[in-house]
Amino acid sequence: MSTSPAGSPHVPPSKQPRSFPSTEQIREMLKNNQCYARFRESGASDVWKLFEEVCYKSNNEFTGIIRCTKCNHMARYHGHITGTSHMRRHRCFGELFPDAVKHLQSAKKDGSNTTPRTPKIPKNQMINKTPEKRSICLENGGDSKKVDEDGMEVENETGENEKGVKIELRTYNNQTIITPKVRNPMANTILAFCYSELVNLECVCSNSFKAVLKGAAVKVSTPLLLNLPYLRARANELYVNEKASIVAALNESIERNIGGAIVSDFKDDLCIMSFSYIDSDWRLQDRTLRGATRIDDILTFISQTLGDYGLLKDTLINKFIYISNAGALSGVKVHLSSVSHLLDNLVDQAVFQDGKHDQLVENCKYICSELKILPEVAISPWIYRYDVINAVLENLDKFSPGNFSMDTMLPSMTMIKNLLAPFREASVLMRTDVQEVPTINQVALQYFKLHKELQLKEDDSEELTDQKKKLQVSLESNFELHMMHKVAVFLWPNFRHLKMFTESEREEIYAEVRQMLEEKCSEAAAPLEENLDDSIKAQTQYSEWEAVTEFDQDEVTRYLLDKFNHCNEKTLLTWWKEASKRYPKLSQVARSILSIPATVTSIERRQRLHSRPPVDEELMFLHCNMATR
Repeated sequence: MSTSPAGSPHVPPSKQPRSFPSTEQIREMLKNNQCYARFRESGASDVWKLFEEVCYKSNNEFTGIIRCTKCNHMARYHGHITGTSHMRRHRCFGELFPDAVKHLQSAKKDGSNTTPRTPKIPKNQMINKTPEKRSICLENGGDSKKVDEDGMEVENETGENEKGVKIELRTYNNQTIITPKVRNPMANTILAFCYSELVNLECVCSNSFKAVLKGAAVKVSTPLLLNLPYLRARANELYVNEKASIVAALNESIERNIGGAIVSDFKDDLCIMSFSYIDSDWRLQDRTLRGATRIDDILTFISQTLGDYGLLKDTLINKFIYISNAGALSGVKVHLSSVSHLLDNLVDQAVFQDGKHDQLVENCKYICSELKILPEVAISPWIYRYDVINAVLENLDKFSPGNFSMDTMLPSMTMIKNLLAPFREASVLMRTDVQEVPTINQVALQYFKLHKELQLKEDDSEELTDQKKKLQVSLESNFELHMMHKVAVFLWPNFRHLKMFTESEREEIYAEVRQMLEEKCSEAAAPLEENLDDSIKAQTQYSEWEAVTEFDQDEVTRYLLDKFNHCNEKTLLTWWKEASKRYPKLSQVARSILSIPATVTSIERRQRLHSRPPVDEELMFLHCNMATR
């Protein structure tokens, strides 16, 4: 039996069943959730704007029965036997396409076209072939939810809701990802509007929205356009195919031992989990695994998401680095904290938590309000306070002190601006969009830069000295460099000699990289000499007698000794793409490490997710993965 998933192109006529169950039997199976209806994507005829195929839920195979979406009338259909004429004679088709019916009747009257009689089909006779099995990495036909004629989600054979269906990780090269084909352009537009603006599908199917379309003189070519089950099916098709694409990327990462990062971002009861990696063209990618509102138990949410993608096994999850802003996850080998959130917390704790500067900030807010220069709400409360103080300092010539004692305020304002400017720069820098440039290579550099800024000087005021000491203590106790941060600096060619570390620390980092080369690339990227760059192959036919060849050097040593042009953060991945032949193993490590974001920003960079009412998970999934395309 075929196992093609729901929403896939309809099976060709040669493979359709030539004996049919009775319509009464199909109605009963629909009622018992043993069948479901889907729209046919491959038909060019107008009848497929009105009729839908009824399929078995157990294997997604077409039953041979079609159903009118307006009146639920059922009939048999086989492309080679019945044709579509009996569907065109149906009264609902005449109401929907009167011009087509008139044309058919006039042609019949002229004798130029005769409607063939529907032949009798022998009962219980099956001569259809079993279609070729299609693997899209989704068990039981996919993680899609099926809807009945009322638009309600149906259950699978075991009575379990298919939200919990796990995705099986199979060979990437055998993946077959179905390209979604929504025939109606207006339906595409409405769906894009819904997942971009996080508007539930029920809203665009309401009478009020239809009235808006009517008032705007929008011509709706088919009533199916604003039919809730129809839009749900189309949204579900996009969801299934996008999810299959993500599973394919996870598959490739696991099988080729490429690695990447599983990122968890939590704010209040809003949760988003994503997968960050570098693709074969050395471009950063960030794919949302799941997003949801009104989450009560974060750990359950994480466990369900990882289970949904088949990543609960230690051997699989430990191929990725886990990074979050909500604490460590048990069972994960390497966990990193969100760096910008750490910086925000330590600045709040050291500078603003005692309330010493509250009145100063309120005075600056009042001045900004009077001058109408209040800054926009910042990504962090302390950064907003900093921006308010900075705005006043930049506009001192535009207001009179009035009731404010600027002689008292100005020294404190200047001290806060100069002291916290490097922290603001670091926090914003490491919030750079994960799909633009790598950020993990900035962490250690910013760490040492902040330590340098906090060094005490002879001319420091008493207040500044006190604040620096508090920040030093907070930085040491809350911010510890992980080995991944150190390796990331090594993978930036400009800083590969690690001059900011001690000699013993450098040797430790080099040893860690060599260990990664053995563990990560022993099979996936073992460099055969014929695949190497010509510059490091033996240069003469007497290579076996040469004292030392470049090929004998390990890649870490070669990388340290080579001379090449430097690169900035925007060209770092391009540099590694071009250097991958010379350093085939090391480039695999770079591809894995540099894909890790320094900070989780899945929620911060999606403003529409803030303070939103509950939305459907599929809609949020499409919003996170497709709204920005």
